[in-house]
Amino acid sequence: MARKMAKKAKRAPAKKAAPVARKPAKVTATAGKTVTASALMQSVAEHMGLKKTQAKDFVDGYLDVVKAPHTAVKNPVTGWPVKYSQQHEDFHLAAQRGMPGPFDNGVMRFAWVCPLLTNWMGDAATLKRLYVQVRTPGIYGDTTWYRGTVAEKLDGGVVKIRITGINQVGITTTTGEAEVVLPTRSGRSS
Repeated sequence: MARKMAKKAKRAPAKKAAPVARKPAKVTATAGKTVTASALMQSVAEHMGLKKTQAKDFVDGYLDVVKAPHTAVKNPVTGWPVKYSQQHEDFHLAAQRGMPGPFDNGVMRFAWVCPLLTNWMGDAATLKRLYVQVRTPGIYGDTTWYRGTVAEKLDGGVVKIRITGINQVGITTTTGEAEVVLPTRSGRSS
């Protein structure tokens, strides 16, 4: 009977809490003055010797985490909340995700592959379509060589290009394909 009651309790939908209006976090300093979290972080940034623009980024980053805690993860060394995206850049946070070290953002693959294509095709051509698939993460320190191969010639000056990215140990980390509209002999794209 107790088990049935526990199961029913687990199935009951959770009640949504009313949104809470957030006020600036106040911290009582040792001198008895009350300061905002922003002012405290500014003081920490100055103590760390950060330049004015770095200090602003430091404070803004912390305030982002305070405003949107669902985008944060705790740093295992400091216990401080940091932006979720920092898992890509920090050894401890990457290890917390089971990664051997900091790793690339998948979107960066587009940033590497796109110039490969646009530099090859030149200004007179048009990149019609680009598809990139991240197969394995790139760990900081890895080297990846990208290659584009014309796989098919279509009507209207369109060529299909097969893209591969292979790292230093021979693992294919990236695949994809693109369609490029090449200029005709008259110098214009079809």
